[in-house]
Amino acid sequence: MHQSLGLGAMLDCSRGAVMHLPALKRYIDLLAKMGYKTLMLYTEDTYEIEEEPYFGYRRGKYTVKELREVDAYAAERGIELIPCIQTLAHLDGLMRWSRFRPFLDTDNILLVDDDRTYELIEHMFASLEKSFTSRRVHIGMDEAYRVGLGKFLAEHGFENRTEILLRHLSRVTEIAARHGFRPMMWSDMFFLLATGSHYSPDACFSEDVLAKVPQNLDLVYWDYYHFDHDFYAGVLRVHQKFHNPIIFAGGVWTWRGFSPLSHQALEVTDAAMAACRETGCRDVFFTLWGDDGGECSYFAALPTLFYAARAIDGVPEPDALRRAFRDATGEDYDDLMLLGEIGDPLGAAGQHFYGPAKVWLYQDPLLGYYDRTVPEGAPAFYLDLAAKIDAAAERSATLGYLFRAQAAYARAVGRKCRLGVRARAAYLAGDRVAVRTLATEDFPATADAVDAFHRLYEAQWFSENKPNGYERHDTRLGGLSARIRSCAARLAAWANGDIPSVPELAEMPLPVEGDTDHLPDEQFYSKITLPL
Repeated sequence: MHQSLGLGAMLDCSRGAVMHLPALKRYIDLLAKMGYKTLMLYTEDTYEIEEEPYFGYRRGKYTVKELREVDAYAAERGIELIPCIQTLAHLDGLMRWSRFRPFLDTDNILLVDDDRTYELIEHMFASLEKSFTSRRVHIGMDEAYRVGLGKFLAEHGFENRTEILLRHLSRVTEIAARHGFRPMMWSDMFFLLATGSHYSPDACFSEDVLAKVPQNLDLVYWDYYHFDHDFYAGVLRVHQKFHNPIIFAGGVWTWRGFSPLSHQALEVTDAAMAACRETGCRDVFFTLWGDDGGECSYFAALPTLFYAARAIDGVPEPDALRRAFRDATGEDYDDLMLLGEIGDPLGAAGQHFYGPAKVWLYQDPLLGYYDRTVPEGAPAFYLDLAAKIDAAAERSATLGYLFRAQAAYARAVGRKCRLGVRARAAYLAGDRVAVRTLATEDFPATADAVDAFHRLYEAQWFSENKPNGYERHDTRLGGLSARIRSCAARLAAWANGDIPSVPELAEMPLPVEGDTDHLPDEQFYSKITLPL
């Protein structure tokens, strides 16, 4: 029987950052004070399965003992801790181990109809049964774009992919029921297979498909990409044609770099919550994803979570919101909202989800793939913002470490963002004096700023997360600093006449995003540094 979820949050603990128990308990305390009733831990392979030692190996996975401790702590504060796992796709952590490769369909997707797949899923539920008192579980199953098109296709030939999905879903819900769980799942694959897009208000489903969706299942409509409430309302109405309870999942935009896109998150939340009110959807939770390494602190998103909790009943009154936020968290609402400005320089992103700060930080200083996108005023904007965030650090009751790291981030981006633009202009003008000054002063000062951010980000990371996953940021930020200093040496060599040219600066960068120069719409380090 469906039980109302109420207001919830979901923390991504799978993309590199696994919040350690002291920080997780602090977060639970804050959620309780903000009025949240449920917390999901999104764990693809970051929870212990005793029978599967390679499941979450070296990934900082939660042990059964740790989850029991957190479960009990949450319950004491009126929070239901709900496991959120994957039982079809998004199992990237399994791809590296020979134990699992034989029953992967393609990429990170499990092989449907293979006994080994269901043995693994049995082990998943046996572990969850020991770890959580809640008997609700989120089984994932989203974005399985190529299900049935890899090893499954080779072994069985082409089959209707909706039928493959439904057959697998039936098996998974049976396993869940044997362990006493009622599952919920992301609903996008039904829409994707029917329409070719994640969600559409014009989607139609046959009664045959609707009847085959297990009824002991809740459907979760995830969407945090639209600013128009009519879109959300239309898709919610399509969901209401299913014979299943519907849950809406919004997002607070913590996955586009080291800082949240807070202002955009508030706008999409207003639109989505208006649609939920209109359609009578009262079961809502908000996702905090950590794509590409878990860079952003989830504490940086507290204002958006607080706002979202109140937006369910209408647009909050600003002054009352600020007062209530300070009462609940001890922090200043506007100070934390400053962090959202790092990802939205000069308010330029508007109703888009560009996060250019990360792009401008990591793009190569000489290749300058994204140099064309950097506004002239960006350096001054970031350096001024860094000073404001530094001042906020002095006022913070508990999050000084976060503000200091974010100020250093803004300062590093301010130093770095137009460095390549200036170097190219001086080089093409043949101005060896200007290039020498850049090589001996500006480039080293930028590397120093990156090093300062690196040190403070390390402090931020270990204040909140287990050690696993930090090695990625050591490599990235340490490599960036080394690359800046290497570029400085080459520029100095040219300025001194030791080398004849710097070919990277001679070749003018083309627009990366087609024929436009809008803010860069990229979030992954690998594509920023080498967009091939």
